[in-house]
Amino acid sequence: MSQILIPIILGFFLGNLHAGELYTPADLETLVSEGNHAEYLLHARDIRPSLRDDQWKINTSRMADLKAKQILDQARIEYVDLQEIERLYEWPVLQNDDVFNLRRGQIGQKYFSACLKKDVKCSSELMKFWRKNENNPELGFAFAQLAREHSLPGHIIWDFLAPGLRSPVSEFHCKEPHVITEVWGKLGEVHLKLDQKGNFTQKIDSLLHPNCLPYLNNLAQERLKNPETDLDRELAYSILAAQGKNSEKIQDIFFTLYILENPSRGENFNLAWNRLYLLGKNAERRERVLSEIRSMTYLPDGIIESLDPKKKKVVLKHLKANFPEYLDHYLRSCLLFYGGKGPFPKGNPTQNCERLMRSELASYLFENAQIHEFKETIKI
Repeated sequence: MSQILIPIILGFFLGNLHAGELYTPADLETLVSEGNHAEYLLHARDIRPSLRDDQWKINTSRMADLKAKQILDQARIEYVDLQEIERLYEWPVLQNDDVFNLRRGQIGQKYFSACLKKDVKCSSELMKFWRKNENNPELGFAFAQLAREHSLPGHIIWDFLAPGLRSPVSEFHCKEPHVITEVWGKLGEVHLKLDQKGNFTQKIDSLLHPNCLPYLNNLAQERLKNPETDLDRELAYSILAAQGKNSEKIQDIFFTLYILENPSRGENFNLAWNRLYLLGKNAERRERVLSEIRSMTYLPDGIIESLDPKKKKVVLKHLKANFPEYLDHYLRSCLLFYGGKGPFPKGNPTQNCERLMRSELASYLFENAQIHEFKETIKI
């Protein structure tokens, strides 16, 4: 027999033999009734695509779920288990199965949680796993928490958060401190890169679903009064202004605090200067601002540290003329601290008070009796 014909005949024979071993729908139904998911999944695709009816889809989903639950019930999920689930995820019927997607995500969380404890290099596998279904908000939030726990880079954490933050489910996650803190950091990066023609409102809208905004605005109002970094206060005001949330009260607070914190000369300085002048004509608005300032851990006094003596003198005299209540509150807080008469768990709320009271500016800002009281108190 020709050597060329032998492999052809053999291939034909083996092909027919394999064809004879293909499982039928009846065979698969028997496996379903037995709960034999391993054999079922091995032969589910013996059924030709055109014959995969609704019952086949239901059975396949059920057997895949049994397999996934078996893996989840293991004390430890191995890499081979993860790979098996990933091979099943390539089946279109399972990619569109909500239950299987949920199980896959749970398996991924359990596997990568253990894997990252041993080696952060697992993050590359984690990203491959995520890329196959990166529009899954709930899985993204879970992976972001996992990434944060294992100190993965910020851009990876944001990659996990981004889809969820643009979806309605953000309402349930933006209230979590670690999530809204990541949002704050991202908006800080965006704000720094924004040029004069940039539209911060559009940037916020592109990153966040409206359901997330109330939590962001709450944080902005808190950081407006108690910033954690030098850029927080301006970012807080910009976030509120971008959404039209910068009410008269917010503007009064921001520009008062701005001019007290050693501001650079420019547009905001001019706006703050004029705002303080307007406050000087309205005692009610001054009291409203002072009420907010009283709740602050540290009273704003960066202007006292200014290396420009002329600017410092001009600003403080402007403050004295238009907002004397603030200076009175500042000195009273200072005297209480140095006199040991108040609960100050985080230390001196008037960090530059002593410097101010020992400078020549004190005589421009305070009565002689007040200066004398300070000197007596500081001796205690």
